[in-house]
Amino acid sequence: MTETWIPWCIRHPGPPDKQGYTGAPFRTLTQIEGEVKHDAQGGLAYLLNYNAGLTDTAQRKSWTFSIAEDGTTYQHYPLEAITWHAGVIGDERRDTSLIGNLTLVGEEHAGSGVIRGPQLASSLRLTRDIRALCNTGPPVRLKNLFEHRELSWTFCPNGRIPWQAFLEEDNVTADELKAAIREVIVEMLAAPDGIPNKGAVRILCGEAIDAFVGPDLGVAPERAIARSVEVAKMTAPSRSGTWATNA
Repeated sequence: MTETWIPWCIRHPGPPDKQGYTGAPFRTLTQIEGEVKHDAQGGLAYLLNYNAGLTDTAQRKSWTFSIAEDGTTYQHYPLEAITWHAGVIGDERRDTSLIGNLTLVGEEHAGSGVIRGPQLASSLRLTRDIRALCNTGPPVRLKNLFEHRELSWTFCPNGRIPWQAFLEEDNVTADELKAAIREVIVEMLAAPDGIPNKGAVRILCGEAIDAFVGPDLGVAPERAIARSVEVAKMTAPSRSGTWATNA
């Protein structure tokens, strides 16, 4: 079996006997159709101890990723492994639980409350990487983004997932969005007789951009761009201004 491990995730292997089905020991990346965002209903210590085989060894459950509240992300199985996160072993409801295990990637979020900040940023990054590796298409609820309760009888994820953050076409990181905003500002201010030093424009707008784009991407990208451009125009020097010409 080819094994795909996400490079930025910490490899923390789970129990080897808690994966696969008879006749379906693993899957290919092209057979992955999306993700299930879970609530771990507890802290990170339990998630790691369980996957290290130190607790609840008789339980028949497993998942691919654990995401800590500080954003640290652990991968317990390669993407090709079929884990038991959407239903228990022996549950062959082909419309939900079994198909969820076979075709969806399970991700547990430690802690409590709506995920935000670095935990949300890591979950968004994971979704983007899985989309790219497995070609699951644009994010769509109940097509490639699921809650556990939509596949099995459970309350998980207990309202913890802010789905709107995942439904943007481009799940960019805050740094990538800031860089894109800077380029938009440069383009809008760079008339033929305009500012020659683009680096200076980037520095000028840096604080304005940071004010509207947080690490959890709490504001829609188009609003961040529009507001940052507005601030840039207000703070830019006049066309006969004082920019250095060594761009």
